Amino acid sequence: MNDTWTVRVPKLAMDYEPLLSAIMLIASHHLARIRTTPEEVEHYLTLRSLYLGTTLQAHRPALSSVTKENAEAVCFTALILSVDNMANLQNRALEPYEPPLQWIQLCRSIEGVWRFALDLVKDDATSRIGPATENMIPWYREARTFSSERLSHLLQPLEGEVINADNMKAYREVAGVLSWILTGIESGESLDIFCRRLRLLPFLLSDQFVILLQNMDSRALVLLAHHFAMTAYAGELWWIGESPIREVKAVKRFVGEVWQGMLSWPLEMVQRREQRNKGAVAHNLDIPA
Repeated sequence: MNDTWTVRVPKLAMDYEPLLSAIMLIASHHLARIRTTPEEVEHYLTLRSLYLGTTLQAHRPALSSVTKENAEAVCFTALILSVDNMANLQNRALEPYEPPLQWIQLCRSIEGVWRFALDLVKDDATSRIGPATENMIPWYREARTFSSERLSHLLQPLEGEVINADNMKAYREVAGVLSWILTGIESGESLDIFCRRLRLLPFLLSDQFVILLQNMDSRALVLLAHHFAMTAYAGELWWIGESPIREVKAVKRFVGEVWQGMLSWPLEMVQRREQRNKGAVAHNLDIPA
């Protein structure tokens, strides 16, 4: 699996144009992040926009005709697009605040593509998406069933607040996944392992929780802020960078005074990251797999 991105993916890209464009997309975005002059940054961000358009134009039609021959390339293209979208959160406007629903929906859409592709290549011993999926299944199951007790204070109704059963179920599920991610921080996991935890959250969000985010529900936003605060643990990675800091502070500005107490831990986490981020962003082109 160690040569997936250095050997396997480039070979696949030779026969699947959207993946080749996606590689150029993420490379351009990476170069924009590590350049220091405004001219260089603008140049590579322009290239990033061009390659994004090229990738999407070719990739979207391919999604309706996935075959055994291109299934693996389709999956890696989708994964690169999700990483690029995550990296681009560092650029998005935050006033007026809206949750990053495009990123969430893009990540969630990958699951369907991956499941379909996996069925096509299940008998292919050379496929990399099969072993990658098998490695993630135990994590997926554990995250889905993890207790929300560690973050139970985020589920307590405010004075006079009535939370219906569907909403509480959605909150509790997310609090459970976040509690599971938190164990990675507390155990001092390496970033490559920890990022596997981060990658799972969008896949585990219920439709109801996404609706709550769309409706700018304050409790859902507080839970989202906790996710970004945990993401700050990996803030030295170029494709994460300042986005956790920006998102947590934006949620703080948006929610009312009664919710501020629930944001004390996320704010503490991003303040620590701000101190560490000074000259500490990792510049290697690592993509989570």
